[in-house]
Amino acid sequence: GGDLEKNRQEVETLIKISREDNPKIVRIMVGNEVLLRNEITEEQLIDYIREVKKRTWRPVSTSETWNNWLAHPELVKEVDYIGVHMLPYWEGIAADDAVDYVFDRYHALKQAYPDKPIIITEVGWPSDGQPFEHATASIPNQARFLRERLNRGANEHMASYIIDALDPPW
Repeated sequence: GGDLEKNRQEVETLIKISREDNPKIVRIMVGNEVLLRNEITEEQLIDYIREVKKRTWRPVSTSETWNNWLAHPELVKEVDYIGVHMLPYWEGIAADDAVDYVFDRYHALKQAYPDKPIIITEVGWPSDGQPFEHATASIPNQARFLRERLNRGANEHMASYIIDALDPPW
């Protein structure tokens, strides 16, 4: 975020935790959508990533939306993998088109950065909430999106983390 003192504390905590002998920790994330929210510059984020990479042996990246990865090729050079958020609901995509949308964006990243592993660090669909442009939150839409996304993702050996499996209050 924009609070550099808090960032320093979080980096130190991240490095400490990353050095633990915990087989459940398989990769490290430095920041979450900080470029999307314009909280720090690309150069500041790269400095944090470089520092963490020097102080841990685990793979290091950050999480950003697909379009930010395409817009920041210098950032891609610095990370061990691309941690990407693919949230078609929040982009106003209709449920019928959402899975294709995710895969189109995934393949665009693969084409742009063929030698960089891609981990979808957030993907999902809410079961309740206000409509957003063409997107409608509902249990049937969530179930269909997750089923189709997971089935297609398994066929392509796509690693991902589900978000919106439980509806946050917002």
